Amino acid sequence: MGFILRRELFIFGVLLLTLIFLMHPDLLNAPHQRFTLMMERGNFFHPFVYTLLAYLFITILHFFYLSLKKIISTKKS
Repeated sequence: MGFILRRELFIFGVLLLTLIFLMHPDLLNAPHQRFTLMMERGNFFHPFVYTLLAYLFITILHFFYLSLKKIISTKKS
């Protein structure tokens, strides 16, 4: 249980960082300006919302893949 939770949190974290740097490439050049702008606008949670949506999409695709794999393996038997 602990391993699965750590693995999923790692995947979520990598996805979060990837989406942050893809959506805000200026974060690498001027992080102080980005954080100041984010604090002025008060939008702290949108990266987590987008990451959650992407994570759910990936999870749904993973379940479809596992289901399809199970169906194909039972047809071969």
